[in-house]
Amino acid sequence: MLNFLIPPLYFTIAIFSIGVFVFNVSSTTPVLGKLIRTSCGIDEVCLSDSIPEVAETYPNKQLEIIIRTTEPPKAIISADAAIVTLEGHATFFVEGTTEEIGLIPFSTTIQCNVISLPSRIAGLIKIRKLQFHEHIDFFGLTLQSLDSFKEAAKGAMMKMVNEIFREGISLNESATSRLSNTSISLVDRGILLQTKFNIERSFYQQMPISV
Repeated sequence: MLNFLIPPLYFTIAIFSIGVFVFNVSSTTPVLGKLIRTSCGIDEVCLSDSIPEVAETYPNKQLEIIIRTTEPPKAIISADAAIVTLEGHATFFVEGTTEEIGLIPFSTTIQCNVISLPSRIAGLIKIRKLQFHEHIDFFGLTLQSLDSFKEAAKGAMMKMVNEIFREGISLNESATSRLSNTSISLVDRGILLQTKFNIERSFYQQMPISV
């Protein structure tokens, strides 16, 4: 069994350098995709419910959002949870076009509780804080007028991610992997990765075959 302890600083640098925090929201995104339609039926929920100006300018359109971090994420990790702080901006487009119609700078603090199961990782997230900042460019609206949309987006994001994490994400080995019985858990000031490494398979796959 191999044990790896990943400190928060290394984790922060690694995930930022490979661009993990670039997220696309479109019509195919569960929960959030429906929320950013500009028009919808009386029994549905969409963007025009909280921001009617969007429907007036772009009726019956599906929007798309590119969410990108602008600062390296900060993480505080304990045995119970990881608290991650992100800063970035959300750029809005009409889906299927390159027409940029809005920009919202934001910051958020997310609590992640991780549950390590046999060969799976599950968990629960809670968005502790979501703030929109000055210099927004969204149909001439003020920060205060976006409060309803902000709360709706916060709830939809938690619902979408928690539905995925509730079932857990498989860590099972593939046919070509040399790792098995992998588990990930939070410990004080780090992330503990435990796995079995098949040295024998690795050794024989490296050996030349002669007939």
